[in-house]
Amino acid sequence: MKPILFAGILLLSLSGIAQKKFEKAFIVTNSSDTLRGYVDYVEQDRNPVDIRFKKNLEDNDFQTYRIHDVQYFEIEGYEYYSRWVCSISMDESEFSRLSNGVDSSKRTDTVFLRLLTAGKYVQLYSYKDKLKLRFYIKGKDDPAPQELIYRVSIDNEEGARVKEENIFQGQLIQYAIQNNAATDKLYALAGRSKYSQRELTKIAETINGGNEVTFEKANHYKKNRFFIEAGVNRSSFKFTGLDYLAAIKFSSSLTPAFSVGIDQFIKPAIGRVMLRGELSFYMDRLHGSNKRTNTWIDNYELKRNTVGISLSVLTNLYNSESFKFFIGLGGGLNFSKYPEVSYYVKYGESAPATEKYTQDFRSTSMPIIGRIGCVLNSRIELSLVYNGVVGRLTENYMTFSDKYSCQQIRVGYLFSNKKK
Repeated sequence: MKPILFAGILLLSLSGIAQKKFEKAFIVTNSSDTLRGYVDYVEQDRNPVDIRFKKNLEDNDFQTYRIHDVQYFEIEGYEYYSRWVCSISMDESEFSRLSNGVDSSKRTDTVFLRLLTAGKYVQLYSYKDKLKLRFYIKGKDDPAPQELIYRVSIDNEEGARVKEENIFQGQLIQYAIQNNAATDKLYALAGRSKYSQRELTKIAETINGGNEVTFEKANHYKKNRFFIEAGVNRSSFKFTGLDYLAAIKFSSSLTPAFSVGIDQFIKPAIGRVMLRGELSFYMDRLHGSNKRTNTWIDNYELKRNTVGISLSVLTNLYNSESFKFFIGLGGGLNFSKYPEVSYYVKYGESAPATEKYTQDFRSTSMPIIGRIGCVLNSRIELSLVYNGVVGRLTENYMTFSDKYSCQQIRVGYLFSNKKK
C-alpha cells in the first residue's frame, strides 16, 4: 500500500497549488465593456482580489484582471461580485484574540463585495478576508454599502466578561423604518437575529417585501453530506526486537469493515476539497507461526476489534459530475478490544500445545490514515484505505516492540448535498 502513502504526501504538496475549474461567467470592465467567457471558480472562502478569465473554455491561457480593472463580475449560477470603496472594520472576532475594551479601528479599501440578495429597497453583501467575515447593506439612495457592525470584546469593568455589541440590529431596523417596512415581525426578527448570512438575508428579504432576487445558486448545495461504507480489511503485524518473537510470521484473514460519517465542503457548489469525519469499525484476525526446529513450533493468535474516529482532508484531483478521483490524508484515535491473545508452543506436529505467557496490548492507538479512490455519478464511492498506527500496539516493553497497519477496500454510498 505504499502508493497510498505517496498519495498522502502528494496531497500535502497539492494543498498549496490552486486547482482551476473554469465556469461560465462575464465581467464588466472599467470602460463598461461586457466580456463573456469563463472565470476560474477558485476553491477558497475569502473574497477574490483578482479574476482569471478566458474567452473560450478550450483556451490554454487565461488573462488575469485585477480588482481595479473590473466593476462587476458574475460566475453564472454561483456567485456575484461588485467592486466598492468601503469602510472595513479591523477588530478581532476570534475569542483567543479579543481586545481588552472596544476596538473600533477600521480601514478604507477597494474590494469585491459578494452580492447575496437584492430587492426594491436594499442589497445585502458579504466580505471575508483573513481576519473575519463581515456583512454590508446598501439602501437605494446610499452611495456605497455600509458595514453591518458586530463587535466582540473583553469588558474588564465587568470582571473580564465577553461583551457583544449587536449594532447591526439597530442598523437593520433603521433601514426598515426608512422604507416603511418596520413591522412587528421585522422588529422581532432583527431583535433576536444572529450575525449570520441566513438570518441577515431573511431580514433583508423582509425589508424588500418579498420582491428580492437571491444571487446565490451555490445556496442550492448543503455544506455537509453523509455517507456509509462497507468493505473488507486485511492486517499486517509483526514483532520487532526479541529474536523468537520477531521470527513469528503473521498472516491475516479477510474481515469486514464498516464506516459512517460526514463530509464538510469548503465550497459546496464546487465540491473539490472537503473535511471528512468518520466513525469506523473493523476486525483483525491474525495467526502467526515459526518453526524453530522440527520439534519446536511457535504459534500466536491475535484477535482485535476496533472502533475508530478520524478526521481527514480529501481533495478531488479530477472533479466532474459523473466521475471524481480523490486522495486524502488524516489521523484519528482507535479504541480496541482483544477477544484473544494467545501464544503457545507445540513440541512436534502431533504434540499437545503448551501455552506460554502473552503480551499486553493497548486499548487505544493513534493511526495515520491515507486513502485514494473515485466517485461515480456523485453517489458511489470506491476507495482503498491505509491505516497505520503511530508507535506500537503492545505496552512499553523494553526488549521488543511491534509494527501494525491495515488496508481496506471499501464501497460507499454518498447522500446528496443538494437542497430539495
